[in-house]
This record gives sequence, structure tokens and C-alpha cells, in this order.
Amino acid sequence: MKKILFFVLVVFPILAFGQKETPFRIVEQKINESSEKEKFSIEATYPKIETADGKALEAVNSAIFMHVDKAIYTFKEAVKENLEARENQPADMTYEIVIGYEVKQFDENILSLLIGNYEFTGGAHPASWSDSYTFDLKNDARIYFDALFQNEGYLNVLSTESARLLKEKIGKNAEGYWIEDGTAPEPQNFQVWNITPEGFLITFNDYQVAPYVAGSFEVTIPYEKFATSMRGPKFWLAEQAGYIDGSPANYCRNGRWASQDGQYGMAKISVPAKTRAYFYDDDNDCPNGKNCRRKAYLVQGDEVLVQREYGDFSCVWYQPAKGSETVGWIKTNELTAIAPNLIKSPDWTGVWSDGTSTVTISRSKTGEYRVVGESFWQGVGDNIHTGELDFAGKPEGNTLKVGEFGEEYGCVARFIKLGRYLLASDNLMCGGANVSFNGVYTKRK
Repeated sequence: MKKILFFVLVVFPILAFGQKETPFRIVEQKINESSEKEKFSIEATYPKIETADGKALEAVNSAIFMHVDKAIYTFKEAVKENLEARENQPADMTYEIVIGYEVKQFDENILSLLIGNYEFTGGAHPASWSDSYTFDLKNDARIYFDALFQNEGYLNVLSTESARLLKEKIGKNAEGYWIEDGTAPEPQNFQVWNITPEGFLITFNDYQVAPYVAGSFEVTIPYEKFATSMRGPKFWLAEQAGYIDGSPANYCRNGRWASQDGQYGMAKISVPAKTRAYFYDDDNDCPNGKNCRRKAYLVQGDEVLVQREYGDFSCVWYQPAKGSETVGWIKTNELTAIAPNLIKSPDWTGVWSDGTSTVTISRSKTGEYRVVGESFWQGVGDNIHTGELDFAGKPEGNTLKVGEFGEEYGCVARFIKLGRYLLASDNLMCGGANVSFNGVYTKRK
């Protein structure tokens, strides 16, 4: 018998886009085994988790290895049981099993894995299915789905949202009884789940919500769909995966509003005349919960900047002609996006201001833009901290980045030109404590 067993060390220091640095690392393990005599092939790839200094997480690694070991053992037993039957099968038919994995979330608190399994043991067709494992890394323990909640109401949310999303995804080919049975509010229907920045990823294996020919399906249910009353003490482990710039995903506030990655946009309020589009808070279970609506509102035709969406809401910045801005959630269906090609922006050059911060941009003969800025923060009494910018760079599209790139404590700033606004953000290294150029600037006339 030809037998090959080996392990390959592959360290993964790179995280998925937007995920936070972690004091843990993934060391990839591989098992390859084959037999020409018994005509089988085994390929397994799985992760081993270590701390940065090389200490293995025993409980986490044990659970992962046991999954792989059990699958391989079961496969080999099937190979033995089918030896006689294989005499009537094609000579070149090889039984095989392939196990792999995908990291859905990996940060300083959790690791969420989707395990893919493929197996062929001579049936009408191969079998493919997924399993999932999510771990609390700091406590070296597996997290079970029900441990994130404090009552069974979450099953109703999973059931309702999954059924709705599946019907949208499958469309006219959706068969009601398949979906109804496969998404019923029973724990066994939601055994394959993962934590992701966008929400809970639910995987439905073959035959669960549709016939085999349709394959498997995935849906993502945002964390905001689960009311505060349902959430248990450990729910934060899931929700923190969606934190943006260190804040919960439901936060929509001034501060570092202009510092997010992603595509900012513009929109106009599109409610009927004499109708109000209200702002909503971001505390606790807002903007979706009760008593979240604020007194502040906008009316038809008002122009806003849009940072991102969260469920049925959009995080917007409204800058009136006079006075301070209003920032908060507004229902997305009360907005009409302005197409990028219809957004008219002034030239970069000029003096831009936001409160006590000013940025002056001028253009040189070489095509570079010089950015000179001043900002300050005033504490108690005469305690004043200042910040300055004086860099040059060339825009890429509507974005201009300048600063001391590559320096550990160097100042770096980004400017996005959008309509009559200049969205500014920095790395908080451009001045004294609490000094920042973050904000939405408008050009002085």
C-alpha cells in the first residue's frame, strides 16, 4: 500500500479585509494519504491555533482535529465495507475524501471556521456538506449558538429571516415546503453557523431547503435583527466582529464619521411634501428598537452625505447652510441616491474649514497639491493642543492622501472630495493629544 502522511507548516499572519489584528495565529496542517491497492485518496487541510509565542490552544485544536480524524475514520470504514462491491465498478474508480476550511472571522476574541467536506464512496453522486466551529480564543473554548442568547426567541428570528432571504435568492424556483421545513425554528436547522462582520452566516446543506440539484445555500442575518431582550452575556462576541473603527456597528456619530473605509455617497431626502424624515438614535438596540426616533428631521429635497447602511437605515451627515451638522440614522427608503456622475464638485484648491480646523490646498506646476492645515483642541483653561499639516500629493480620483507614509508615528491624512464637501480623516498623529483633522469641511467663499 502506498501511504503518504505529512504535515505542512503555513503561518497565516494576514487577516481578511477589515479584521483586527490578533494575538493568535493559524498554522495550517495537511494530511495526504492514498492507496493504489484499495483505490482511495485522502486530502485534509485544517488549522492549528497558537498564541503569538507558539503556545497551542488545546481545546480549540482538539475539537478541530477530532472532526478531521472522525471523518477520515468513517471514510476508511466505508472503503473497507465496499471492497467486494467495488469488484463490479470501473477499475479506475477511486474513493476519495477532501476536507478544507474557510476562516469567516478571526480576531483577538474569536475564530469562526466553515469546514467543507467532500466525499465519494461509490454512490450515485458525491456528497458535499459543511460544518462550522466558532471558538472563544481567550478562554480556549467552543461557542455554541444557543449560548449567545438568553431565550429561544432567536430561533424565530433565524427562521423568519432565513425563509425570506432564501425565497429572494432562489426566486421562482423556490419550493415552499422545502424552505418551510428546512428553516423551521428548531435548533437542528441552524447547526451550521458562523460569525462574520456582516452578521450570522447560516449555511443550509444539500437537501435541507431545496432538492439536491439546487445545491447548498447561505444567508447572512445582521446582528441588529436580534432584539436586546434576546441577547445573552456572550452576544457581544458576535457583534464585536462588526465593530467599525472600534465602535459597535450601530454607531452613527460625528467624531470619526469621515474616517471609515468604503464608498461615501450623496443623497436627497425623497419623502412626500410636508412629510418628515426623522433621525434615529444609535444607543442600545437603536436604530431598530423602540423609542429611537429623535426630534430632529429633514424634509423633501434636503441634501445629505451617506456613510453606510445598517439594516433598513443609512448613516447620514446633514450640513445646513448655517449652524452645526446633524448626524444620525435615517431610513434608507426615505433617501434617493445621487448618481456619482451627477455630483458636481469644486476644484481642490482653496480654503476649507470645519469648526476650528482649516485646510488650505494649492496646486503646483508639477500637478501636485500642497495641503497646509491647522487645528487645535482646547482643554481646561489655557490648555491648548495644536496640530499642523504641510504635505503634498496627487489625487487618485476624488481621493487625496498625504503624509509621512512608512513612519511609525508619522502623520497621515486622507481627503475625499464629494460635492461641495471635503471629507477629512487622519491617523491621530498630526498634533497634540485629542487634536484631529477629522470632519466634513466646506470651502470658504
